[in-house]
Amino acid sequence: MRGEAGAGLGSLTRSLRILEAVARHQPVTVGVLTKKPTVQRTLMTLNEAGWLRADRRDTTRWEIGARALAVRPAALRGSILFAAAQCWWSAPNCRSQTGRATGSACAVP
Repeated sequence: MRGEAGAGLGSLTRSLRILEAVARHQPVTVGVLTKKPTVQRTLMTLNEAGWLRADRRDTTRWEIGARALAVRPAALRGSILFAAAQCWWSAPNCRSQTGRATGSACAVP
């Protein structure tokens, strides 16, 4: 049982490392990442799931997909940064004429 879980975790870890590498170097080709065929299969799987996509100008290059971009705002919900941004965009009395936050309405706990 432990071997199966370990193998799954290894695959997940490898997939996340590939996703991070694409994010750092996008748009990037498979050859830049590695020569291993498992990376190509992982890229294809991440593409099918919406985490990566082929570059519009050069389909041999990969870049972060919409699904990966959607994770960031969700991860920020409930954070102080998210509360400040929400205040900034939703409460007109939070901004002065200069666009700077003003008053207690924008206080973030």
